[in-house]
Amino acid sequence: IRGATSINASSDPLYVVDGLPIGVGGGISAGRDALNFLNPNDIESITVLKGGEAASIYGANAANGVVLIQTKGGRPGATQVEYSTSWSASQVTRLPSMLSASQFAAAVAQYAPQNVSQLLTSNTNWFSVVDRSAGGQEQNVSVSGAGPNNSYRLSVGYLHQDGVIQKSSTERVTLGVNYVQHLLDDHLQVRTNIRGSRSVDQFLLGGALSNAAQMGPTQPVLDPTSATGYYNWPGNSLQSADNPAEILALSKATGTTYRSIGSMQASYRMPWLEALTANINLGYDFTSIQTVSFNPSTLHAQLKAGTGGTLSTTNPSLLNPVLETFLNYITRLPAVPGSFDVTGGYSYTESNGQYPGFNESKLSTNLLGTGGIPTATTVQNTLDIENSKLISFFGRLNYNLNDRYLASLSVRRDGSSRFGPANQWGNFPAVALAWRI
Repeated sequence: IRGATSINASSDPLYVVDGLPIGVGGGISAGRDALNFLNPNDIESITVLKGGEAASIYGANAANGVVLIQTKGGRPGATQVEYSTSWSASQVTRLPSMLSASQFAAAVAQYAPQNVSQLLTSNTNWFSVVDRSAGGQEQNVSVSGAGPNNSYRLSVGYLHQDGVIQKSSTERVTLGVNYVQHLLDDHLQVRTNIRGSRSVDQFLLGGALSNAAQMGPTQPVLDPTSATGYYNWPGNSLQSADNPAEILALSKATGTTYRSIGSMQASYRMPWLEALTANINLGYDFTSIQTVSFNPSTLHAQLKAGTGGTLSTTNPSLLNPVLETFLNYITRLPAVPGSFDVTGGYSYTESNGQYPGFNESKLSTNLLGTGGIPTATTVQNTLDIENSKLISFFGRLNYNLNDRYLASLSVRRDGSSRFGPANQWGNFPAVALAWRI
């Protein structure tokens, strides 16, 4: 939105879903985009804030702009049941131009005749070994409605998409609940928004594509005499390519992300002063991740490196509670044309992250099943813990003259544990003027 503003910090914008800030870049995930937990079918609108307007509302976290995402709610009328489905297919349409088996054999005979004896008689298209025609499907069901004093929407979504490379895929299940209740003669309005998802990603295994480009077309895919049943160049030379079919069949790289965000927003319009509204917003954002990366010792790549089998797991989790309270007053002054909108409040955000990791090398077994974690010669555990707080006081004055001349003055004071011990407070003032031509 605004370009890079720091050498070390992220240049991603701050994302806000249903009034709940979910962090710069959208939070954490098992490896793909953190916003994948959202079902696009549930999104009502997306608004982009940039410049001083964003900083005045959200302070330090808005250095690279803000993306506001509003999800769908219930609409007046009878109960509605909606179902949508889509099916897709994807295919690689253009591949690099590679030498055929005869051309490769001729090139070896001309430029490296000492290696002719290693050539075999196969005619293998290695790209066709690793890629595929991939299918995908998405199913969405929602139930929504509204009564005299409430509205609701419940949605369930399912997505499964295979990648054009073997073994790569993503699968997501989502659940969303939006509920609005009007109480006390419509003076009190309570909004509840809860979203949850489970995403499972099968990642592209390292080196599958590059080795498909390097593997000789005269060599076969399978070799019944090898330990894995797949052919590899003899000698375990560090310069030799690895069989991509072996990598795809025996290695594993997966990530599972559980995420839930929720908020309860209450606004109370004072019966003795209709223009004054008190608001409170309580919310949370919780993410739990598990990643597994496994390479058996019998892989050609592991034999070349001499590391034996390797296993790496991580189980990070992140919890962000949020509290916001503010007063809003809208009025007209007898001596001044136009209307004034005044807002002032306080917000508190906390981030609690734990990032445990586990690594093994030189595994004693080449099986990764349900019988537990195999023993290894080298075992290393890691644990990083990150805690931070952000406290903010903010105020804003908007002036509107006939919906044509607009002015906004705002200031926000942020206190953050990430600013450093020397000066943990920062001020963010902003002025915005507009003329609707």
